[in-house]
Amino acid sequence: MTAEVLERMAAMRGAVRIEQGCLFYAVLTATAVSKRGVRAILQAGSASWPFKAPERDDGVGPTHYSYMFEAGSTSTVLRLANGRLPEMHCWAAIPATGELIDLTTRHLPELLPRALPGEEWSAPVPPLLFWGRAESMPAGWRYEADAGAIGIAFECLRRGYPQLFAEMAKRHLVPPRRFGG
Repeated sequence: MTAEVLERMAAMRGAVRIEQGCLFYAVLTATAVSKRGVRAILQAGSASWPFKAPERDDGVGPTHYSYMFEAGSTSTVLRLANGRLPEMHCWAAIPATGELIDLTTRHLPELLPRALPGEEWSAPVPPLLFWGRAESMPAGWRYEADAGAIGIAFECLRRGYPQLFAEMAKRHLVPPRRFGG
């Protein structure tokens, strides 16, 4: 399943920037899992991971690499008005088992200096992917889904990537009452 998603992501190289890849990783993951007879859903919202080792924490600077979704913030409103995704993170989940699937953790150390110039990853390097329940996450990791962020993700797909939206709708992975799937 992971190989299928990575292959499809590789095919999108150039069309998708790594900073925005979480939406596509999440969509392709949910679709691949559902092809195997397990219902998976797209999740979006806030997420954070510790990048600074405790012994390097000066008590002043940041310690976590984060995407914080803020529904009514000026930044969110402006980004949406310009046809861009706001600050948020996307992942897949399996509701029946409470599992979270994030294939983007492989990219976190390389994204850190883009978001926080001058910082380096000194905490344990994240695994290439995370697939598990919340209680099995590494210490300090946090994922918080938000219905508004999920709606924005689906709307982005519907408008900008209709083929991916249609693929999800075909597998009944699009909430029908809100997005016409």
